[in-house]
Amino acid sequence: MTPALYMRGAMRAAIAIFTSSCPLVGSVLDIGLYPLLDYNFYKAMHCAVNAALHLVVALPIITVHRCVRPPARARLSACALPARCPRAARARPR
Repeated sequence: MTPALYMRGAMRAAIAIFTSSCPLVGSVLDIGLYPLLDYNFYKAMHCAVNAALHLVVALPIITVHRCVRPPARARLSACALPARCPRAARARPR
């Protein structure tokens, strides 16, 4: 999380510059830039965005590749096929 530490340092410097020139702006900047100053909040937001991206982008791609590409060993047990591709398991006659 090195970028977060650099961002935190940059925001601290920006707040110091703005509050030295206009003290009334200090409180507004503290509230507005809180996500960039608090490391734990930044980490939580980082993890939430990554989880959402994984759910929306990566998971469908992984599922499609798992269902389209046959395994090296084409024979799958009755238990392994539904775990690999649920659509293929439903379409397979019993």
